[in-house]
Amino acid sequence: MYGLADRWRTLAQTSPSTVLNSLLDIVIPPVCVLCRVPGKVICDDCLAALPRVGTPFCLACGRPATQARTGCANCRRENLPLTQIRAPLLYDYNVPRLMHHFKYKHKRTLAEPLGQLMVGVLPDLSLDCDIIIPLPLHKGRERQ
Repeated sequence: MYGLADRWRTLAQTSPSTVLNSLLDIVIPPVCVLCRVPGKVICDDCLAALPRVGTPFCLACGRPATQARTGCANCRRENLPLTQIRAPLLYDYNVPRLMHHFKYKHKRTLAEPLGQLMVGVLPDLSLDCDIIIPLPLHKGRERQ
């Protein structure tokens, strides 16, 4: 009961939507969207297995590269007008399924683990900026 009392105390200090989600987690525990194991919206094993964009990577498009520089072979071939893009994951393996759950099945609880992945690559960005803004969905895609 010690853990439950602490959880209720924390709930009392948070927003109504967070309280509702936490109460739902108690009644209906979350299940990993990738392997269906109960416990978290994405389990530790599935999170660890996601393909990371390691170093070196292209400083413009963010793809894996043979050396860290601006303008990899892909950028030169496609003539991309980019300053800098950075993603923590390769769009491979279970990443498309994960993004589909987040974007189209409205699994907003994936925002925190995905956000933590992005925070992990923020030091790689060399932009002098005050804010980073995600690209919104096109209205037609959002309706889907």
